[in-house]
Amino acid sequence: MLRNQIESFLKTAALSATVSNRPADTVTMNGVFITPNGQYPTLGIERFTELADFTTMNCTTYAIRVRLQPSVYFDKLLPYRDDLEFKLVVSSGTDRLVREFVAVPIVDRDMRAESNNTGALNLTALDTTELVPYELQLIEKGFARIKNEQASGVYLMSTPEEVIYNILEKRTQEMNIEGFDKYKGMYMHSPIDNTNKYRQIIIPTGTQMCKVPEYLQNHPEYGVYTKGLACFYKQNYWWVFPLFNYNLVDTHSRPLDIVRVPENKIPALDSTFYKSDTSIVVIATGKGRQEDGADIRKQNEGSGKRIIMGDAVSGDTGYHYKNGRALTTRADSLQEYKLSDRRNGQEWIPIDRTPTGNVCKPFSENAANEGEVVEVNWLNGDTGYLEPGHPLRYQYMYDENSMVMRRGILLGYRTDYLPITDHVQPQLQRTTTLFLFLKRQAKYKAQ
Repeated sequence: MLRNQIESFLKTAALSATVSNRPADTVTMNGVFITPNGQYPTLGIERFTELADFTTMNCTTYAIRVRLQPSVYFDKLLPYRDDLEFKLVVSSGTDRLVREFVAVPIVDRDMRAESNNTGALNLTALDTTELVPYELQLIEKGFARIKNEQASGVYLMSTPEEVIYNILEKRTQEMNIEGFDKYKGMYMHSPIDNTNKYRQIIIPTGTQMCKVPEYLQNHPEYGVYTKGLACFYKQNYWWVFPLFNYNLVDTHSRPLDIVRVPENKIPALDSTFYKSDTSIVVIATGKGRQEDGADIRKQNEGSGKRIIMGDAVSGDTGYHYKNGRALTTRADSLQEYKLSDRRNGQEWIPIDRTPTGNVCKPFSENAANEGEVVEVNWLNGDTGYLEPGHPLRYQYMYDENSMVMRRGILLGYRTDYLPITDHVQPQLQRTTTLFLFLKRQAKYKAQ
């Protein structure tokens, strides 16, 4: 019964889709390193990884493992480790894609300085007998410039949203990045939770431009979102959004529908991805993993918090005068909240003794405890269609006759291109893991 329902859903998605993919597709990769002194092709690429973690990163991290002659790596590339570029060529059938990166060698040893072996004195002699795999980190050329840009200034009568737009949008445009890496625009989820207009917002000298939203989110006086904040640069766009707001799926123009299909139910699929004008459907097969330490964190960190408001401490608010006496009430000087209950009634709600005017930061810390993280595999996944923080609906089997749908948000993904042949230039197959933050299940809620 349930198998027929899943198959019917997939057929409906296929009929309405404007874009779909084919699983088990393989690619070959080769590349060339470019230094101010020459160009040096690889002798094979063994692995390529893309990692996007919206909780801790500001851009996708790339890692590559290539085969090179020892003399080329140590004598030709390492001397230019601070001015090294890499062109990656990805071939699949008749299609070919070229991507350009800034390359950062992971191994930067000087074998001659170590002097462990006389063979290091003549690395060229090893070129005919050894092909060594070396790992490098790759950075998108546009973001390689952006990450070093600094922002500072005093913004009068502004909201945090206006400051973020002014810095990220305006400063990135002024950098005049040309070519394929040219800046395209900015998306910021609006409205933000902190709509206060401040007399002045100060961004201190030396602040990285890409860290400005994080600085405002965690500043004792400001704050942006009460559900966490992420700032990510993808496909030449800035994305600023709340990390743990699973309700965004109800208003998103093209939400992500992830259907978890066990391998023993439907072992083979024609396609694992369908894109239409109203939704994106991903069929997740392979292994899955779920992690939920919410109750443990609640017992250690609390299910809420008591916050001393800075305005009351400074005397700006909270004082009442009567019969020549001034007094302050608990409600005026202390903000208290609890996001959920525990069944046994044993609650830990700590007090933060540092006065603050920013309630977004503590709310965000506790918001992470109102859900769980699930990892699912996506065969031959194409993450180019996914937005940072993409709101989603996750559907999976509850029993033999029913499925469960839960709201969530995309926390990140990892794509690995792994070899399936032993050729000098091996065939690589793509496997993607999606990291999802899902709303807490009803069975864990206190009634």
